[in-house]
Amino acid sequence: IYGFLLMMNFATLGIIIDWSPVWLTKDLGAPLFLGGLIIIFFNGGEIFARVAASKLITKFGDIVVGSYFSMISCTILFISILTTNLYVILFGIIIFGFGTANFVAVVLRQAISETKESVSLTVSNLLTLGFAGFIFGPAIVGYLAEIISLTFNMYLLSVIWAFNGLALLYLINKNKLKEN
Repeated sequence: IYGFLLMMNFATLGIIIDWSPVWLTKDLGAPLFLGGLIIIFFNGGEIFARVAASKLITKFGDIVVGSYFSMISCTILFISILTTNLYVILFGIIIFGFGTANFVAVVLRQAISETKESVSLTVSNLLTLGFAGFIFGPAIVGYLAEIISLTFNMYLLSVIWAFNGLALLYLINKNKLKEN
């Protein structure tokens, strides 16, 4: 299950990395020189959250950092996309980058805590499953963009990552119940 969450995460990551500049320029009509802003703002939020990851997890815990941050930031992204305003979307993207940055780390940590396998084998298996998302993700995104739109993919991104946060919340709570 943890591998599937990583797979969905990596499969949809291409929406930001590969397709968001095209979305900004084609669907939203932003000038070409502003096309890469989503990548810059997303990564800016991620960098800040990853630098502060240890403090964030110590202060708030895995549930908040891995699940609630993801769900809240996905909601903010979804709402910001509804506005079709470039500045609001960029604000939503930086929050989204911050809120989802530590999802993979929390997934790995939770999976390691539940398995009897070695840490290296567990991490290797999870990342192999996760990177498999890069195989089919871009093709699905391109297909959906052709049939529906790139804007649909941006909405889908926030829905899938919010679902991932919700699923991780369930798994963490299930693990806690087993421990008690």
